[in-house]
Amino acid sequence: MQATRLLSQQAAAPLVRRVIPNARRGHAPLRHLKLLNPESAVPTPKPRLRAGRDLLQRIGKCLAFGCNPQQTADAAAVVRTVVNDWARIEMTLSKCGTQEDLVYKQTLLRPGDEASLATPEPTWKVFGQRQQLSQVACQATMHLLNHAIATAAPDRKWIWHALRAGDITGSPGRLAVDATRLRFQPVRLPLDIITGSGEELGSHSAYARLLTYSLFSDRACLTFKVYIRSNIRMAVIADGFVQMSTSFNQATPDAISSLKQELGRMTAFQHDRDTQNRARIQHAELLNAIEKLENETWNRDDAVEDFGSASPASPA
Repeated sequence: MQATRLLSQQAAAPLVRRVIPNARRGHAPLRHLKLLNPESAVPTPKPRLRAGRDLLQRIGKCLAFGCNPQQTADAAAVVRTVVNDWARIEMTLSKCGTQEDLVYKQTLLRPGDEASLATPEPTWKVFGQRQQLSQVACQATMHLLNHAIATAAPDRKWIWHALRAGDITGSPGRLAVDATRLRFQPVRLPLDIITGSGEELGSHSAYARLLTYSLFSDRACLTFKVYIRSNIRMAVIADGFVQMSTSFNQATPDAISSLKQELGRMTAFQHDRDTQNRARIQHAELLNAIEKLENETWNRDDAVEDFGSASPASPA
């Protein structure tokens, strides 16, 4: 059984990941981003989140060793939770809003087909065509910013429109944008994307949240964290940071005050502490239920693999 346990631990290990070199190729040179914080100021990404598909494989192994009716019912409940709620649980723990109108959905394509990654949403001047995953991160960030515009009070929308225009066509006498630039942290990927297995192509959901912001009388710097999640693997396959720096050649105190309130409102898109605590409890209960099922099936000293008890009997 010791060897079986070792194989189980290896199966539950996170995906192999690496950093794509030259991830900033084609982006604005760093020397022009005078308003951004140094590289050390960018938060270090947390360890990988679990893949929902790996959890389903663990349940499948339990069923392969035979389950009584109660264990089968418990396994079915876990499967339903993973399929229906795993994305919400993990993204809530990552402090991202999971409401339907906050999630950006996109299809990843094979190299060379990225030109079809178009969006019907209003485009922010600073976001242009980039490498595919960086572009998805941009689109997810734009989706969040456009949601901020859509939900802003009528007398506050002009602030966002000025930022979206990215030039001096904002609100004369109140807020005029001089320039807006971006900087990316390299997007990390599992190895099978690099080698072109194609498994990660297809439907994805991207979650963005406003991580930090700095606001002054002549400039603003916003840092967004973006997670790109494979709907097939049921796991985060890439993440990164998008930093947006905006300088003002004109901004009245009331404009800065209004912008500060709007940025504070953006942070409210993320779940509150009670919602995060409930997700944390669900997360722990789910993993405990899987471990309990493993200990009652294949992880026993007398365990014997038995596919017959996990599936209907074959006809004679």
